[in-house]
Amino acid sequence: MAERYTRIRSNQIRNVLPDDIDATNAPSDDYVPSYDLATGKFTWIAAGGGGVSNLQEAFDGGQSIIVGDGDNQKLVYTNNDITNNPNCIEIVNNCSGAAIEIAQNGKLAGSVYSLNVTSTAVQDNDNWLAYFGSTNASSTHGLLALSYGGVLAGGKHALQVYSAKAHVNADSALVKIHQDNASASEPALEIDNDGSGAAIEISSDIKFLFAADATDPTGGGGAATGRIKCLIGGVTRYLAYY
Repeated sequence: MAERYTRIRSNQIRNVLPDDIDATNAPSDDYVPSYDLATGKFTWIAAGGGGVSNLQEAFDGGQSIIVGDGDNQKLVYTNNDITNNPNCIEIVNNCSGAAIEIAQNGKLAGSVYSLNVTSTAVQDNDNWLAYFGSTNASSTHGLLALSYGGVLAGGKHALQVYSAKAHVNADSALVKIHQDNASASEPALEIDNDGSGAAIEISSDIKFLFAADATDPTGGGGAATGRIKCLIGGVTRYLAYY
């Protein structure tokens, strides 16, 4: 039997209506259909780039971004609004989970850091490149903790403060600990060393400045003959200085 062909004219095709689409939900104004592979149907979503109209819609369901090997992609946020100077990124965390968590599972290359804060601008205001603050007076636990589980190689340090500049301005020590409460009775710096190495090792032509102890029985209270007060094995000892 010879094949028969049927011609369908355009005026014989009716428009596809929303009800004709096999969807998982009902349509709304400004919504477009998006295919849902899991159900084999369409889902009506808000129109916009990538199927969302704002970041809130993008993150409502939680997001996980994976950059595959060889993709050579990174996320860059550049803020050029020098008129208003808004914060680039601000995280308000009202939950008990971490605000930011970094899991550095890869081996870092040379001169690469898991967290790197640098500045090329002249910083001469009363500020810091990195600041950690606890403003709740009822807080009782620590602010910053460093924990190192490996064995350091020679010339490597868990914490290192380095500068090659000549610091000559008054009160410009590389490291300063300031306890600004006269009623504080605990040490400003405490070192617990259970090892056999020195608790503090100083290699430099330096001078030590000590305030004379007012209870020094040999003439303290600011007198030049005062001595350095040390607590050794729970016993107060006075070391003479010249």
